[in-house]
Amino acid sequence: MKNEKSDFEICEKVMDSLGITVDDVIAIEDSPSGVKSARGAGIAPLAFPGEMNSGKEFPNGPKIISRLSEVIAYIE
Repeated sequence: MKNEKSDFEICEKVMDSLGITVDDVIAIEDSPSGVKSARGAGIAPLAFPGEMNSGKEFPNGPKIISRLSEVIAYIE
């Protein structure tokens, strides 16, 4: 990897190694940089801020969840 986590290259390399596309995944991210990375790779992100990032702004208004059980409702 040439760049830090917020670079979408990481997401693309993982998808490529697994033989999947953006249509097969969602990203559950706990930080604004993770949301940025997912969006850069074309992946739909869910923001799960947790304590460390609960007061931060998340770019481009991803759906923000407070419990992982909310993921089920999102994917149905």
